[in-house]
Amino acid sequence: MIRLQTILLLLIVTPAHVFGQSRQYYPNNALKAEGRLSDGMREGLWRFYYPGGQLSSEETYQNDELHGPVTYYDNMGNKLAQEKWDHGSLSGDATYYYPNGQLEKQGTYTNSVYHGYWFFYHENGQLKRRVNYKGGFPEGAWVHYNAAGVVTQEGAYHNGMETGIWKFYSETGVLEFTGEYREGQRVGTWYRLNKKGKRKPVKY
Repeated sequence: MIRLQTILLLLIVTPAHVFGQSRQYYPNNALKAEGRLSDGMREGLWRFYYPGGQLSSEETYQNDELHGPVTYYDNMGNKLAQEKWDHGSLSGDATYYYPNGQLEKQGTYTNSVYHGYWFFYHENGQLKRRVNYKGGFPEGAWVHYNAAGVVTQEGAYHNGMETGIWKFYSETGVLEFTGEYREGQRVGTWYRLNKKGKRKPVKY
C-alpha cells in the first residue's frame, strides 16, 4: 500500500513533458512559423515563412537552441545559405549563395567564427580571395582578385592585422602602390608607380 501511494505521489508532483505542433502568425494571419514545442521550447525541424507565404528558412532546434542543419532562402525560393549549428553556435561547414545560385563563399566555423580556409567568389563564379582564418581573424597570405581574375591586392595578415609588404594593382593588373604594414599600420615609405614603373613616394 505504501509503495502504491508513493507511485501515485510521484505521478502527481512530476510534471509531464508537453509536446505539440505550434504555429505562429503575422498580424495579417499569414503563417509565420511552424514546428514542434516541448515544454514551450522549440524542438526538431521548424519552418519560417515570409509575409507573402514563401519559405524563409528551415531550422533545427534542441532545447530551444539551433542545433543541426539550417537552410535559408530568399523570397523567390532561391537557396541563400546552408549552415550547421551546435547548441546555439555555428560549427562545421557552411555555404552561402548569391540570388542567382552562384556560390558566394564557403568554409568552416568553430564557435561561430571563421576557422581554416574560406573561399570567396564574385557573382560570375570567379575566385575573389582565399583566406586562412585563425580564431576568426585572417592569418597568412592575402591575394584578392577582381571579377576578371586579375590580382588587385597582395599582402599578408598576422593576428588579424596587415603585415609585411603589400602591393596594390589596377583593374588590369598594373602595379600602382606598394609599401609596408606593421601590426596593421603603414610604416616606412610608400610608393606610387607611374605607367613606366617609376616609383614616387606618397604621403599617408
